[in-house]
Amino acid sequence: MKKLLLIASVCFFVNVNAQTSKEVKTKELLELMGATDSMKQMLPVLIEQVKAQYPNVPQSYWDKFKNKIDTNELINLIVPVYDKYYTEAEIDQLVKFYKTPIGQKVRKVTPQVSVESMQAGQQWGLKIAQEIVEELSAIKQKNNQK
Repeated sequence: MKKLLLIASVCFFVNVNAQTSKEVKTKELLELMGATDSMKQMLPVLIEQVKAQYPNVPQSYWDKFKNKIDTNELINLIVPVYDKYYTEAEIDQLVKFYKTPIGQKVRKVTPQVSVESMQAGQQWGLKIAQEIVEELSAIKQKNNQK
């Protein structure tokens, strides 16, 4: 019985360490990808939006509130998402990639690429919608002429 308990304890310890290792690597990946920087940049914008809804609240409250926010809390919520979709080996590969010059370029340009891609998608969507309206309008006119 003692041997079984010892084996179970060792297995649990190894499993916990493996998860901790993956979590540490995932946090490193998020840092390399710029996720923490993005959160820190997004936070003041979010606070300003809420602040606009409460104009009578003193600035001291907002300053105090900003100081108590811990972006690690959000990181800890994101880590399990990465854990769900990536193996530890894949996390290792991503960390390695983001440490390269091209990985850092990807980090740097991704926000702008995303914005411009969304703009292109919106223009394309509007073009498609316009074509649909024009075609349906032509069909309607054709049916009304019959």
